[in-house]
Amino acid sequence: MGLRLKGWESRLAAFVETAREVPFKWGENDCVTLAADVTEAIAGFDFMADFRGTYRDRRGAARAIRDRGGLASHLLALGFARTDDRRLLRGDVVLTVDAAGEDTLRVYIGGSFIGPGESGLEFLDKVVIVKAFTLCRP
Repeated sequence: MGLRLKGWESRLAAFVETAREVPFKWGENDCVTLAADVTEAIAGFDFMADFRGTYRDRRGAARAIRDRGGLASHLLALGFARTDDRRLLRGDVVLTVDAAGEDTLRVYIGGSFIGPGESGLEFLDKVVIVKAFTLCRP
């Protein structure tokens, strides 16, 4: 995978502002689509290209992820690299466990982690990180 696009910092900031009030919706603004959209803004590729738009609910999302060997395997197959959660860079993707015990993706934006919520982006200072993935080093 190539380096982050020139101006990735401003692209990330613009994405956060644009997505700030977009509510959660399966297949359009869920944890996977949000992480894929951030990746596309920063690195110029869509890691969901082969399954974007193929699900509209939790079961469909689980099936799409399972068909790709799980989120971690899918990200690694596309060139993401595992990273230590103490070395996160803005724009890195983390697999976390939410309060309900469900796996979810979040994006580190420096000081907090973002993910889609019912009324727009959720900003969390702390998450339980299961695995962390870096897009690439700047």
